[in-house]
Amino acid sequence: ANNTCFFAKCPYMCKTEYAVCGNPHLLEGSLSAFLPSLSLAPRLSIPNPWIRSYTFSEKEEWEVNPHYCNTVKMTFPYNSSNRLLNIIDMALFDFLIGNMDRHHYEMFTKFGEDGLLLHLDNARGFGRQSRDRKS
Repeated sequence: ANNTCFFAKCPYMCKTEYAVCGNPHLLEGSLSAFLPSLSLAPRLSIPNPWIRSYTFSEKEEWEVNPHYCNTVKMTFPYNSSNRLLNIIDMALFDFLIGNMDRHHYEMFTKFGEDGLLLHLDNARGFGRQSRDRKS
């Protein structure tokens, strides 16, 4: 249809079906941050305990286990630092922008367990400009 489309390259659920396309050539913008190389500023990529399920047939543990939150609260590093509070902050941010696929989070290793989470990969946030959706 002569549309200009972009899609992400990532190790998770990036697919061409999730492309962002212009209509035919106008497209809303996004901001990308350039981070230093991993050799200069090492960081960890950590699976989110509340990763979303990507199929209708299989559910993540938090979707079926009513005691899952208690389990996470008692597990390192969530039981000994501000990490759980930081994940809750990130979840609130994701809710406000409509980002429903937070599958991992990253942290700079220099700051240890109390480092702040990097809010990367917000590409699914703000949804489609042509359709409103409840977060």
